[in-house]
Amino acid sequence: MRPASAHLTEFFRLPLMINAFALVSCEHVMPKPKGKPMTKLTGQCLCGDISFEADGEVPVMANCHCTHCRQSTGAAFATLMFMKQDDVKITGTPKTFQHKSDAGSTMTKHFCGNCGTPMFTQNSSREGMLGLRAGVINEHEEFTPKVNVYVSSKMKATILDDGIPAFEKMPG
Repeated sequence: MRPASAHLTEFFRLPLMINAFALVSCEHVMPKPKGKPMTKLTGQCLCGDISFEADGEVPVMANCHCTHCRQSTGAAFATLMFMKQDDVKITGTPKTFQHKSDAGSTMTKHFCGNCGTPMFTQNSSREGMLGLRAGVINEHEEFTPKVNVYVSSKMKATILDDGIPAFEKMPG
């Protein structure tokens, strides 16, 4: 893993910067990024009770290695695409679970009450944004992570791509 400082110049050139991730996952104030052009996405949980259609800008795609994301997904890290909530049409009614982030925000995890598939995440400090769990998206070719955050909490066995900026915590 290259140190985050080696990525600073590269980081500010990214078309899908972590700045949008900060809109959803932490309380750091960062400039509004230029995101990926309008993207049409669909997805569903394992049993099909919860599905969605999304059509809009994807300002960031990220891997989060924080303990809460690992626990809520049951995976080594959460892989997320963020969009405006108004750009996502959800069919079905996900169950929710809330917890506090390290910054004190209320995080809401949305999941299928039947099969348990994690679907979405929200941050009370970033009204109007919705994180889509990349694993439930049908158009998987649309996902290319642009940043790894909370690598200080990553599992030792997780290998990071040196070409993707990595931050010990949330940059800001």
